[in-house]
Amino acid sequence: MKKYKSVDTPEKGGGEGSLKYPAAGNFGFIEFQWEQIDNSGFSAVLDDSESVMPTFTAPTTTATLSFDLSVSDSEGEQSSDTVTISVISSGGV
Repeated sequence: MKKYKSVDTPEKGGGEGSLKYPAAGNFGFIEFQWEQIDNSGFSAVLDDSESVMPTFTAPTTTATLSFDLSVSDSEGEQSSDTVTISVISSGGV
């Protein structure tokens, strides 16, 4: 489920999490948890770290941001993966 996204600055960036279930499954609630795990020096402030698709304001310089996405359901099933976002500075254009 590794996802990559590139954004030009300045704009909002964000990750996207998804999970596929069998049609007959009954999983109750699903929880999402995002956490920034890179050492880019930029601290992304997510608008909602528990949503399926949070957003943040991208840095004004080129950077690679990585986030861990953990997903769990009411049956105790859990999964996690890393989402990498490449921010490309547009040089004020």
